[in-house]
Amino acid sequence: LVGRILIRLGAQGAGWRGFAAFIARRALRTLPLYVLWLAVLLAVFPPRQDVLAVGLRLLTLTQNFLAPMPADYYFAVSWSLTIECWFYLLFGAAYLVAAHAQNSVRATRWCLAGFLLAPLIARLLYGDKPALVPFRLDDLIYGVLFAKLAARNSRLLDYPRACFIAGLAVVTMLGADLLIPALHSNTLVAGCALCLPAAVRINHLAQWLAVPVRWIASRSYALYLIHLTILADVVEINFWQTGLLPVPACIAVAMLLPCLLAELSYRLLERPLLRLHEASGFTSRYHPPAGAISGTAP
Repeated sequence: LVGRILIRLGAQGAGWRGFAAFIARRALRTLPLYVLWLAVLLAVFPPRQDVLAVGLRLLTLTQNFLAPMPADYYFAVSWSLTIECWFYLLFGAAYLVAAHAQNSVRATRWCLAGFLLAPLIARLLYGDKPALVPFRLDDLIYGVLFAKLAARNSRLLDYPRACFIAGLAVVTMLGADLLIPALHSNTLVAGCALCLPAAVRINHLAQWLAVPVRWIASRSYALYLIHLTILADVVEINFWQTGLLPVPACIAVAMLLPCLLAELSYRLLERPLLRLHEASGFTSRYHPPAGAISGTAP
């Protein structure tokens, strides 16, 4: 999805205002809830290290920019959010510089190549440091590359059913401990990736499936941010280890509480902020509607 947006912006020659609108929209989608949840964590579950130092690193999204995460991996899920945010800034800046000197097609190619090769070279020279931003910027560029291949109707995507069957078989065999030794998570990632060509061709879902998929899609960011805290700090430490609740009740709380908090976040914070920003007209001029990107109704 993000790859298609970035490519569309480049093809339209949106310039710095277009990329600024894109980054502003992404920031409104991610940062308010992030800052709010960070404040809750610092107040209720403070880190074992210096609270001010850890808080500043997390607030500036530099917790794993050049140095490893805090010693106890405080707010551990945020390591991937920093990669996402820094990718948007660095890719947008690199594209604008390249597009200023060349046309948008060549600028896209140079940026794709640079963001694919630079992390790979860093890993070859310094070893794999999986949680550091410079070593993981290519994570999102694969999405941009996939969107580029889809837009060009690449022959690599001509056999979605075969890829889906192969990917599903890999995931199933890993889950059942059959044939494939689960020695590295890359095997699971590869299996899921093989399912993508079929997934992006789905334009409509049955109503019974469309409703939960749409709900999860719109609340997924809040679920991502809060689920680990609920599982580890609330349920495991306070309810399960203390014996305060039986195991079935702990499982119910672990599953339902994140959903409840995600719903509150979506209705009271995320949706109102996006509506407010869209009403300003700044992002709407540069951010294509959902149907124009995904081929489905908004």
